[in-house]
Amino acid sequence: MLTKKVLNVFAVATFMLSGSVFAGPLDDGINECGVPVCDISATVEALTSLNEDRRYNYVNKMLRTYGDSSELEILKNLLATSKETKAISVAQEDADWVIRESNSLTNAMIMGLAKHSEIDATELSLYFTQITSAQKRYEIIEFWSKKVDSIESIEDLSALVTFSQSAKAHSIMLGDEAWIPRAAGSLVSKITIKLTALDPAHEGIYSVDSMITGVTQGILPFDKIAVLDSSAEESLVVIFYNSQYRRASFTFSDVALAGNILSGKSISSSQTSKEFSFELDRETGAISGILSTTDSTISFSGTQSFSTRSVFAGQTPIVLTENDAIGTFKGTVGSMNVSLTVKSFLPGVYSATLRNESGSVKKDYKGKFYPKNGVLSLTNNSTMKLIVSLREIDGEMVWSGYSYSVKRPTAVEATFTK
Repeated sequence: MLTKKVLNVFAVATFMLSGSVFAGPLDDGINECGVPVCDISATVEALTSLNEDRRYNYVNKMLRTYGDSSELEILKNLLATSKETKAISVAQEDADWVIRESNSLTNAMIMGLAKHSEIDATELSLYFTQITSAQKRYEIIEFWSKKVDSIESIEDLSALVTFSQSAKAHSIMLGDEAWIPRAAGSLVSKITIKLTALDPAHEGIYSVDSMITGVTQGILPFDKIAVLDSSAEESLVVIFYNSQYRRASFTFSDVALAGNILSGKSISSSQTSKEFSFELDRETGAISGILSTTDSTISFSGTQSFSTRSVFAGQTPIVLTENDAIGTFKGTVGSMNVSLTVKSFLPGVYSATLRNESGSVKKDYKGKFYPKNGVLSLTNNSTMKLIVSLREIDGEMVWSGYSYSVKRPTAVEATFTK
């Protein structure tokens, strides 16, 4: 009987010493509560009673174990903990190297959150503003630049445009070297190009009414707006056009698309600086917005009279590959008989030359082909677009679509067979 009691006591002691006991305030609580620090206040109290060496060791252990984590709960848990450990070290007048370790843990958690959080423009921008190293800010921009390639959600891509614009502004404000905000600007362009491909509702021609307030001298009113995807050279190009005088009133390149809002700026010392923004109702094609110069404001509203979105509608009659857009096509652009020869000298990039029958007209294009939609989108000098898709029309496979110019905002039908 005595032997059994001794064995029972030994078993209880063994259980109490096993991993089944609750983790202490300085133990890693990942197996107990799912995060490294189960009770931050208890851990703070325990760390306060230690010397600076042991405080350093604790923070260092967390940094080594979870510095590269992508788990949001862990990152948020240790971000909160790191701020507390720094506060303790400052209050206890720890050596700089101890405080720096808490800063390192904070920075590692912010970097993780800036990379792995849900795509929310406000949240990502908040984490970006907390990054203290210019090199790390660039790392976040590059991370999302690579990530964009695998993102297909219009909502997520639009949020990343807003974040990238915020990151660029913050980087400029901090005085980062020019290549860092330039990388953020390139990210805006990259995302805008992808958004254009996913849903080109904004691309086309708009008829608008405009009203000028402020200084009117030298300001040419406009009644047309043309939006063109320049096939990566200058992202989106937007021209504000006066039909009466057949002149462009304002021109913007590298225009950003975020959700339903297009916006752009043109800052110069040789001509009037300006910016614009307008919002598109994708259902009705209605737009409204404002264009501002240094001393004038132009409000405008109107509706879309032509959209390239219609070319993307429908299905291809056959499954296409990237090579199906290569070759020579015969057809018409408006009333002109033409031939179109397409080649690809670089992966994913399509070059084309269009000629009329007499050879008096020649246009060179560069652009993209979307095999899934059967859409070939070509741009000439960021001012003219030729966009066609392969569809079955009256039992025949035809490449049909439009050609339009932003210099003189008009669209004509284009039809080709191969």
